[in-house]
Amino acid sequence: MAMGSATSWPLSTVPPAPGSADKTRPAPAQSFSGPRRAPSKMQPAEETPRPAMIPIRGVPMIKYFAENWGEVEGFQAQPDDLLISTYPKSGGRSSTTWISEIIDMIYNDGDPEKCKRDAIYMRVPFLEFAVPGIPTGVELLRQTPAQRRLVKTHLPVQLLPVSFWEQDCQMIYVARNPKDVAVSYYHFYQMAKVHPEPGPWDHFLADFMAGAVSFGSWYQHVRGWWEKRREQRVLYLFYEDMKEVSPPLPPFPVPTPRLPLPLPAPAPPRQSHGPAGSDPLPPRTPGVRSARCWRSWGAPRPRGWWRPSPGTRPSPPWSRTSWPTTEPSPPASWTTASPPSCARV
Repeated sequence: MAMGSATSWPLSTVPPAPGSADKTRPAPAQSFSGPRRAPSKMQPAEETPRPAMIPIRGVPMIKYFAENWGEVEGFQAQPDDLLISTYPKSGGRSSTTWISEIIDMIYNDGDPEKCKRDAIYMRVPFLEFAVPGIPTGVELLRQTPAQRRLVKTHLPVQLLPVSFWEQDCQMIYVARNPKDVAVSYYHFYQMAKVHPEPGPWDHFLADFMAGAVSFGSWYQHVRGWWEKRREQRVLYLFYEDMKEVSPPLPPFPVPTPRLPLPLPAPAPPRQSHGPAGSDPLPPRTPGVRSARCWRSWGAPRPRGWWRPSPGTRPSPPWSRTSWPTTEPSPPASWTTASPPSCARV
C-alpha cells in the first residue's frame, strides 16, 4: 500500500460527505446475527474522550501508561528474563507477536498444544501496559512464574528499567521500515482510543517524523537500541529479514549406480631406514655412529650424536674432512648458512 496515496483506497470504502445521501448503496442492516468482535485490549472499559499524552523524560507516552510509570520504573527483572523490544507497529501483529510466539514455542520444546494455554499477551506480558479495568503488565509479570519469563516492551533504551541492565538479561529487538511503521501506526491510532485523535494522514505523518507520537521518535528508538547492542546482549533483527522467503532448495539428485572400479595396484614397499638389519645401506663401521640423520627415524637427535668413538676419525660428508679427538663444536654451517637437509631438528 502506497504511503499517503489516496488513489490506493478502493472507491467503495470512501464514506459519503456529511449531509449527502448515497442513493447508490443500500441502507446498512440494523442488526447483525454473526459473532461480535471482542473489544480491543487497548480500549478502556468505559468510553472516554481520547486523552492527551503525558511526556516521560521528554518521550510522549499514553496517559494511562504515564500514570502507572512508577510501577514500571521500579520493576525488578530476573537474570533469566528475556526481553522482546520493538517500536510500536514494527510489524504490527507480525513482528512483536511473531517473535514472541517463536520464543514461547522454543521454551515449550516446540509443543503447539502448550503454546495454546493462553493468549499471547498473557504468555508474554506487555511491561508498561496500563488501561483502566484491565490488569497492568507489571501485575501479569508478578503472576508469571519467575523462571524464564518473556517480557514485551516498546520503551526506548533510556526509559527501560535499570534492573534489566543490572541483571544482564538477554534481549531481542526487531526494527522495521519507517514508511510501513507510519502507515500501520496511523491506523492503530484510529482504532485504539487511548491515543489522541490522529487527524488527517498528512498531519499524523508530520507528527511521526517529529517524534510527537506515543513512545517518541522512531529514529531515536531504533538508533538507541542499535548502539546498545554493543554493550549488552541484544539480538538485533529486521522485520523484512524475518518475512523474507528464501528460494526453495533444488531437489537432491539421486546418485546413479556405477560399476565398481578396479582397485589400484599396490605400491611397492618403501625402503626402511631404521635400525641395522633393515637398512639397505652398506653395513656400518663398527664403533662409528651413522652419519644419517636420526630425524628420519622419527626419533629425536641425541645430544652429542656426532661424537666419534675413541681412536676413530670419521669424515661426515657435510662437515670437515676429519674430526678432532677432543669434544667438537657444531659445524659452522649451522649458524652461517642453511644446514643440509634434516640436519636441524
